[in-house]
Amino acid sequence: MSEDGPLVGDAVRRVILQADATEAQRESRPRPLEELERFPGEWASLNLNESQWEAARAAYRQAVTLIIGPPGTGKSKVMLLVARCLCRGHNRYLGKTEARILVTSQSHLPISDLAVRLNDVRVPVLRPFAPENDPSRVLGFRMRAEIPGQLDNARVVCATLVGCTKRPLHNVNYPIQVLEEAGQATEPACLLSIARGCRQLIMVGDPRQLPPHVRSPDGALSISMLQRLQAQGVGSYTLEVQYRTHSAIADYIKDHVYLQEFTHGPDVDAQLVPRFPWPQADRPVCVITVGDQKKAQDLESPCATKEGGPETSYANDCECLVVKSVVEAFIRGGAAFPQIGIITPYGGQVLKLRSMIPCQKH
Repeated sequence: MSEDGPLVGDAVRRVILQADATEAQRESRPRPLEELERFPGEWASLNLNESQWEAARAAYRQAVTLIIGPPGTGKSKVMLLVARCLCRGHNRYLGKTEARILVTSQSHLPISDLAVRLNDVRVPVLRPFAPENDPSRVLGFRMRAEIPGQLDNARVVCATLVGCTKRPLHNVNYPIQVLEEAGQATEPACLLSIARGCRQLIMVGDPRQLPPHVRSPDGALSISMLQRLQAQGVGSYTLEVQYRTHSAIADYIKDHVYLQEFTHGPDVDAQLVPRFPWPQADRPVCVITVGDQKKAQDLESPCATKEGGPETSYANDCECLVVKSVVEAFIRGGAAFPQIGIITPYGGQVLKLRSMIPCQKH
């Protein structure tokens, strides 16, 4: 299953090692929209906005493409389009049809989500090494040694950066690679997949969100490859319309985190629960101060570690009571439990909240 030509494409190698921005777009300007427009049903049905369409065109045609997407801007939609068209269309770097694609990420969730979406549109997908609770397991993507030619038949393989080094994927080259959540992966982790015959690379992520998880005190690896290539002049395509967050919240994020302009989709304000007692009726943000910390002592609670042993965690009764009252107010205002998310950094707090809030699923 090896590909002809160099193990890693010249343009990809020069961009990564030398940050040569001109190489990122090498051989990328033939017939402007001709190749993508061979599949009008593929992209018209997704109703892409202008920035999404520009990113999709670049990803389809360029040797190296960086796509930056703040939360809710449709990164997955763009990747779905590109993967579908690359699977079915002529690809200039390979000179053949039905190119094999590796979709990879530091973690399971992004690639599993795209695997499910590709399966829904009947793209042959292989999802090996999916964990027990992975949503893609229900689609039967697990590797089966008794099925000959399974790797040969899959047009898209979805595996983590570490997973693509495991047997039987370890000796397979993937000329087209999509790296999801690229801002969270260290550079050595990215090279695990890129070294496997990459000749066209699409990096998708958001450097303003979670960085690579690095414990080293010098932090040398805390800069992702996506950030480094951006900083060294490799051009990127930013998705500019967000469809997920209420405009009042998104504007705060835009002004204080991204420091750039992006607009809002037409329905982002439609989901506001009208009967919740917001301090400002048109701004769904409320900050609640929970008393004096000396009166609200943290309580130690047993919390299981991944290894199954005990671990000390914390819970705060006063905070839990406030959260419970907020949830009840949302329910009275017309919200349903599946619409409500509660985030806390402590496992002990999770256990406490589960015991206090009676819902079918936590």
